[in-house]
Amino acid sequence: MEAFQLKRGRIVRLLGLAARLLGRNGVDSPGREAEGLYCAALSLPRHAIYSDRAEAPGRSDLQRFRAFLRRRAKREPFAYITGTREFYKHRFRVRPGVLIPRPETEELVEIALSETSGSLQVLDLCAGSGAIGISYLLERPDCRLVLADLSRDALTIAEENCAELAPTLKERIQIVGGDLYGALDARQTFDLIFCNPPYIHPDEAGSLEPEVLHHEPAEALFHADPPGLYRRIVKGATNHLKEDGLLLVELSPRWDSTVLALARDCFARAELRRDRGGQPRILIARRPLQRSETQRT
Repeated sequence: MEAFQLKRGRIVRLLGLAARLLGRNGVDSPGREAEGLYCAALSLPRHAIYSDRAEAPGRSDLQRFRAFLRRRAKREPFAYITGTREFYKHRFRVRPGVLIPRPETEELVEIALSETSGSLQVLDLCAGSGAIGISYLLERPDCRLVLADLSRDALTIAEENCAELAPTLKERIQIVGGDLYGALDARQTFDLIFCNPPYIHPDEAGSLEPEVLHHEPAEALFHADPPGLYRRIVKGATNHLKEDGLLLVELSPRWDSTVLALARDCFARAELRRDRGGQPRILIARRPLQRSETQRT
């Protein structure tokens, strides 16, 4: 017991010093982040940090932990340091060159699951790490998925996530590179389209945290003309959605009324869903059935 108390005391002091370092450098929740980095460095689950079965950190463990701390103190994102990010029940690989999936984006998956059924053709446009599309496919393994992005780095990571998280579904996944719908065959159509595009205007850069502004890929964050980009996404969807197809797009509250007006010009049903913080965040639009189809139902 005395040896355990001594070991526990060293770990508490170590994590206390780490938390103070992170706090001095402006990191939010520095104690929790210090514990998370410690767990990543030692490959431990968080509940095992103070367990009586936990081993004292060795020299290589401490070196790795200190290296992680130095990077985090420079405001490099936690997810880039550990190489993973939790998203909708799964742990996705991320690294510099791909946008880190956000918790609010999980609502795209939740809405899609509640609004769709059956064996669908699914497109994840601006797919990044593939977190949205892969999460949906893992819940609906009878579907087929296309992941499309302009960034070769992002598609490489998406391919790794497919191989790791959905190895038995590889025949149901296609990965393509290109600018929005330009990555697709002109006649390719889908029952469901997801899109989380770069929607931050450059004049908003000053409001971003250093982790985002200085480390995440600018091409996945910023667009000089977000309304113009949304116009291409919404109008292009009318050519690539099947009858009764569903479009789900994440947006900035800054552009909510503009995007909703665009969608209502093109779709029978279009509405905005608020995120957990109460901000209009997701466009939900459905393509109408043709008249003959409507008459048969």
